[in-house]
Amino acid sequence: MQLDNLPVEWAICTISDVASVNPKKIVADADLVTGFVPMSHAPTDFHSKLQFEEKAWGEIQKSYTNFQNGDVIFAKVTPCFENGKAAIVDSLPNGIGAGSSEFYVLRPHADAVLNRILFALIKTHSFAQNGAENMTGVVGLRRIPRAFVESFKFPLPPLAEQKVIAEKLDTLLAQVDNT
Repeated sequence: MQLDNLPVEWAICTISDVASVNPKKIVADADLVTGFVPMSHAPTDFHSKLQFEEKAWGEIQKSYTNFQNGDVIFAKVTPCFENGKAAIVDSLPNGIGAGSSEFYVLRPHADAVLNRILFALIKTHSFAQNGAENMTGVVGLRRIPRAFVESFKFPLPPLAEQKVIAEKLDTLLAQVDNT
């Protein structure tokens, strides 16, 4: 990714500068109805909605990766990472859920980055290619290291410009999906 010749207002940052990677577990009532997301429910394209099953929080909170509405999740294991399994978490029952332990969760810092920009970043060719090159583990069960995700550098525009970019991406990618 080209990181020089950026507008003056833009900053070079890492994902960990603007988002929490795998934030702490969510505390909620065990009987609360929430969303459960197995890897098979994660979409591979830009516009498909994240699918979920309704489950009691007590059934899923401990053994699975926790997330909440507004988070960005993506697969960290092969071949799901290479297939682009990722989503912006939205519309979960009671705003929380859990899913495969093979998801990374990015929780954007509200004053720094839009979740739509983080989602677009992890869907870039650069992130996918560099991530695949940095996978560790044995063939058939390779994973993206957390250190790679946290230290991935990218250019970040100011929030107002992020909103314009995100809206333009929504329009253009909808056209791509329709084509």
